[in-house]
Amino acid sequence: MATKTEIVHKRSSVTGNIPTTNSYVASGGQTDFVLTIEPRTENHVLVSINGVLQNPAVYSLTGLTITLATGTVSGDIVELRTFDTTVVST
Repeated sequence: MATKTEIVHKRSSVTGNIPTTNSYVASGGQTDFVLTIEPRTENHVLVSINGVLQNPAVYSLTGLTITLATGTVSGDIVELRTFDTTVVST
């Protein structure tokens, strides 16, 4: 006797974090850098200077602006990576 196989397709969604990166070559003493999307908190942004990840305690967030506690050196590469949660339905 043959058995019947039933295939059930379920609709689902996938939630993930989509990073947006803003890169700058800093001028001497520069402390403010502007993001292109507004994160929820400082914890939704990774800040690196010359490839060194910075602790959130050394920068603050106001709207779209990240302010570093201390100024940069001219030529420093500052990278701001903002994470935003996105839901994709399938």
